[in-house]
Amino acid sequence: AASEINFDGVDAAGAVTVNNLTLNSGNSSTMAGNIEITDLITTGELGTMTMTGASNTFANEISFANGTAIVLGDNLGENTFNFNGGLTLAGGTASVGADITSSGDVINFAGGQVTLITDSTIDSTIAAGNPDGADVSFAGLLTDAGNTFDLAIDAGNSGAISFAAVNIADLTISDADTVVATGDLTLNDFITEVQPYSVTMQGANNTFTQAVDFTNTGLVTLGDGGTFDFDGGLSFSQNAPSAINGTIRTSGDVIDFGSGGVTVAGNSSVATDNGVAPGAAIDFGGTVFGGAFDLALDAGTGGAINFSGVDAFGAVTLDVLTLTDAASVAIAGDLNLTQ
Repeated sequence: AASEINFDGVDAAGAVTVNNLTLNSGNSSTMAGNIEITDLITTGELGTMTMTGASNTFANEISFANGTAIVLGDNLGENTFNFNGGLTLAGGTASVGADITSSGDVINFAGGQVTLITDSTIDSTIAAGNPDGADVSFAGLLTDAGNTFDLAIDAGNSGAISFAAVNIADLTISDADTVVATGDLTLNDFITEVQPYSVTMQGANNTFTQAVDFTNTGLVTLGDGGTFDFDGGLSFSQNAPSAINGTIRTSGDVIDFGSGGVTVAGNSSVATDNGVAPGAAIDFGGTVFGGAFDLALDAGTGGAINFSGVDAFGAVTLDVLTLTDAASVAIAGDLNLTQ
């Protein structure tokens, strides 16, 4: 027979305040009240564990057993969870509709899919109380199930943020040491802050609906041979250095790499005329270095290609530079081509 463990009182009226709470097994468990617990101990699979209290605090690290699915919050987004020793989900899935914090402790969704059920935040600095933060990681797909929800993450100045695949509306990175996405990204917008973290995207197929401006100042790496569709355009307004390896394109929107310099890390192409023949401008304000690699550029029939860095400050060093189409081409820097 199915077994359930339920705490039905809502928020303060159903508050659960104990030292340690141990849940051994069950097909499901529900905690609708506020939680204040030193340690929540799960010794076996709990089916689905749902926590929807408005305010929830755990003093020790909380680790959910392999196979347990957890629900943190609800679709109102008025829930907070303070995992002051960190959070690890070992093998199950998670549904998140809350503000999740830790006081400089790792938040690790090490299991399956994480589904947003409303706009949410994850902050391992506990609102900058511990500015170093800690790692935030997603081993499985991060999705909003097509419901256009947003996620903002702050891992502090020392925490690493890692993703597999991501398919949500807006993803905001407030701070981190490094940000790495190894799988495909499907986003409305990827939003960065003026902080010195690096961003690495390695998925095979990546799509961004809105204009993406990398405002972080660390290295931005686009590609491990994959395709990036920036359908609203691409820019580097804080002039971060970048590395490209793959296909970067827009549907008639400007690509501006700023003056931070571009490393061509594998044979690559940059085009602004994907489905839109007139294209748009492609701008390089710094050096372009590819060594033995090739770069092909296509700005369409109406876009200008500009290498505006002067002399050595705008040096273009490649094996082959291919100019497929453009309204005009201007190269102000030194040009060094093998072929």
